[in-house]
Amino acid sequence: MIHITQRAHMSLTGLEKVISMEPELVEVETTADHLAIKGQNLHAEKLDMEKGELQLTGTIQGMLYSDKKGKKKAAAIAKRLFR
Repeated sequence: MIHITQRAHMSLTGLEKVISMEPELVEVETTADHLAIKGQNLHAEKLDMEKGELQLTGTIQGMLYSDKKGKKKAAAIAKRLFR
Protein backbone atom coordinates (compact mmCIF):
# COMPACT_ATOMS: atom_id res chain seq x y z
CA MET A 1 0.00 0.00 0.00
CA ILE A 2 1.20 3.50 -0.82
CA HIS A 3 0.05 6.65 0.91
CA ILE A 4 1.26 10.09 -0.26
CA THR A 5 0.58 13.30 1.65
CA GLN A 6 0.86 16.58 -0.30
CA ARG A 7 3.66 15.16 -2.48
CA ALA A 8 6.02 15.62 0.49
CA HIS A 9 5.66 12.38 2.47
CA MET A 10 5.22 8.81 1.26
CA SER A 11 4.52 5.65 3.26
CA LEU A 12 4.99 2.30 1.53
CA THR A 13 4.24 -1.18 2.86
CA GLY A 14 4.98 -4.52 1.24
CA LEU A 15 8.64 -3.61 0.71
CA GLU A 16 10.91 -6.54 -0.15
CA LYS A 17 14.12 -4.91 -1.38
CA VAL A 18 15.69 -1.49 -1.82
CA ILE A 19 17.49 -1.43 -5.16
CA SER A 20 18.83 2.12 -5.01
CA MET A 21 18.24 5.23 -2.98
CA GLU A 22 19.42 8.57 -4.30
CA PRO A 23 18.09 12.08 -3.62
CA GLU A 24 16.36 12.16 -7.02
CA LEU A 25 15.44 8.49 -7.63
CA VAL A 26 14.45 5.66 -5.29
CA GLU A 27 13.96 2.17 -6.71
CA VAL A 28 12.39 -0.63 -4.69
CA GLU A 29 10.78 -4.02 -5.12
CA THR A 30 7.48 -4.63 -3.39
CA THR A 31 5.60 -7.89 -2.97
CA ALA A 32 3.98 -7.32 -6.37
CA ASP A 33 5.98 -4.86 -8.47
CA HIS A 34 9.14 -2.92 -9.13
CA LEU A 35 8.62 0.75 -8.24
CA ALA A 36 10.70 3.78 -9.27
CA ILE A 37 10.01 7.01 -7.37
CA LYS A 38 11.27 10.27 -8.86
CA GLY A 39 11.62 13.43 -6.82
CA GLN A 40 13.87 16.00 -5.23
CA ASN A 41 15.68 15.71 -1.90
CA LEU A 42 14.21 12.25 -1.29
CA HIS A 43 15.25 10.89 2.08
CA ALA A 44 14.33 7.68 3.91
CA GLU A 45 12.78 8.85 7.14
CA LYS A 46 12.10 5.26 8.21
CA LEU A 47 13.20 1.94 6.72
CA ASP A 48 12.13 -1.31 8.38
CA MET A 49 12.92 -4.31 6.21
CA GLU A 50 11.51 -6.78 8.77
CA LYS A 51 8.09 -5.13 8.58
CA GLY A 52 8.46 -4.22 4.89
CA GLU A 53 7.93 -0.50 5.51
CA LEU A 54 9.49 2.61 4.01
CA GLN A 55 8.73 6.26 4.70
CA LEU A 56 10.16 8.90 2.37
CA THR A 57 10.24 12.66 2.68
CA GLY A 58 11.08 15.17 -0.04
CA THR A 59 9.25 16.35 -3.15
CA ILE A 60 7.65 13.41 -4.93
CA GLN A 61 7.35 14.13 -8.65
CA GLY A 62 6.27 10.79 -10.05
CA MET A 63 6.24 7.00 -9.86
CA LEU A 64 6.58 4.21 -12.38
CA TYR A 65 5.46 0.64 -11.75
CA SER A 66 6.54 -2.45 -13.63
CA ASP A 67 6.32 -6.16 -12.98
CA LYS A 68 9.41 -7.76 -11.49
CA LYS A 69 10.32 -9.37 -14.81
CA GLY A 70 10.61 -5.97 -16.49
CA LYS A 71 12.50 -4.17 -13.73
CA LYS A 72 15.68 -3.45 -15.72
CA LYS A 73 13.67 -2.08 -18.61
CA ALA A 74 11.49 -0.06 -16.21
CA ALA A 75 14.55 1.41 -14.49
CA ALA A 76 15.96 2.55 -17.83
CA ILE A 77 12.61 4.04 -18.85
CA ALA A 78 12.23 5.79 -15.48
CA LYS A 79 15.63 7.42 -15.79
CA ARG A 80 14.78 8.70 -19.28
CA LEU A 81 11.27 9.86 -18.37
CA PHE A 82 12.22 11.56 -15.14
CA ARG A 83 15.29 13.50 -16.27
